[in-house]
Amino acid sequence: MKLRRFHVGDCRFLHDDFDITTSGVYTIYPSKYPGGVEVYCDMDTQYGGWIVFQKRFDGSVNFTRYWSEYQDGFGEMTGEFWLGNEILLHLTAENRWSLRVDLKDDQGEYHTLQAMDFGISGNKYTLTHGGSFQFDPVPPYLNMRNFSTYDMDNDEDTNVNCAAELNGGWWLGTCNGNSDASNGLNGEYQQGPDDQGIMWVGWEGHRIVKCEMKLRRF
Repeated sequence: MKLRRFHVGDCRFLHDDFDITTSGVYTIYPSKYPGGVEVYCDMDTQYGGWIVFQKRFDGSVNFTRYWSEYQDGFGEMTGEFWLGNEILLHLTAENRWSLRVDLKDDQGEYHTLQAMDFGISGNKYTLTHGGSFQFDPVPPYLNMRNFSTYDMDNDEDTNVNCAAELNGGWWLGTCNGNSDASNGLNGEYQQGPDDQGIMWVGWEGHRIVKCEMKLRRF
């Protein structure tokens, strides 16, 4: 359900200044989007005010997508979706932001990671972050990684397009399955107990069935 519009720049304004505590789809007005942009605001997690930019939970949306689709975003915000790299670029160009990653496995176990000073920059949508002092930190090797898709190879592997190997766009290094670079929450959503289409290094042995990535202004 789409909720009321308030002329503010992000979900935290809605939560803190307007006392909006219901999670859902809102229109926000960052400076680069004077006409507004729809986002999903998570008002329940850790004090609320989070802009969700990735959500997966049932495999209903194909994440093996072109560069342009990751750039512009795809899916429905009430279901599985990717908000869009271009929106992330413009959002994080102003203010300071926290990144939060929430994972759930098929046994009902949860894992949360967080990073301060999250940002996306440049024409390769390079990810930067500054670590965390509260939850498990987002791994440092993701810092300064470029985004890759199967039709836009920006990874660090000179022999293979890792996004094509892993079936999803991500901030990739090399394709070695034992390396930190095989992290990827946008891989193929698979149901078998031994599949690893959605992966997070440091949480090996867990079959991830739900994941969300979100950012919040400091």
